[in-house]
Amino acid sequence: MNLEELIAWYIYPEPHGTNYLEEDLTKEIVLEIFDYSQILLAIITRKGWKCLFEKFGIKELIEIDRVSGWLEDDDLGEWILSFYTISIESGYDPTCKALGVFDSEKNLFTDENNNCYSIDWSAIYKLKEELKF
Repeated sequence: MNLEELIAWYIYPEPHGTNYLEEDLTKEIVLEIFDYSQILLAIITRKGWKCLFEKFGIKELIEIDRVSGWLEDDDLGEWILSFYTISIESGYDPTCKALGVFDSEKNLFTDENNNCYSIDWSAIYKLKEELKF
């Protein structure tokens, strides 16, 4: 299997764990991945975050997380920030829909075309004003 196709990985069963691919992504599987991530037994790749945001969007991801409780926060803006932070640190910026590398010390994201820009965390927090539950 090509590792570039990997969306997420779960440590069990040993010795190789469980690989998740894009075609595996259902709400039930995402819930499972969130639950495993919550207890540090799974990771979501940058391509995984890209697929999650494209397929489900932040609203649906939050609805799935209401069941999981992985990143749940009483403040919707902070909840959104948690998703965006993990995604950006993993290498996918959902605001610009770009894969790349994030430098947290400089707050700079460099996409695959070598474009570099800072992340506007306050604008991400304000996305809560656009979500209706």
